[in-house]
Amino acid sequence: MVIRYQACGACGRVQYFRRDFCAACGATELADQAASGEGTVLRDLAGRTRRDAGGRRAHVPYNIVLVGTIEGFA
Repeated sequence: MVIRYQACGACGRVQYFRRDFCAACGATELADQAASGEGTVLRDLAGRTRRDAGGRRAHVPYNIVLVGTIEGFA
């Protein structure tokens, strides 16, 4: 699985949630990038969950974590 993000050509900021404009400066020169997959686990948000979210019963239970990527988004 590849995580995709956007990088602004005007100010250089990165954003994970896709938009038609840069959330930092408003420019529209955004380039799609692929994250390297490297990062640091910042926090275990909810421990293990047993909820069947959207028909993923085969993956229950699963962990939810917040990861800070080396590209600069979390």
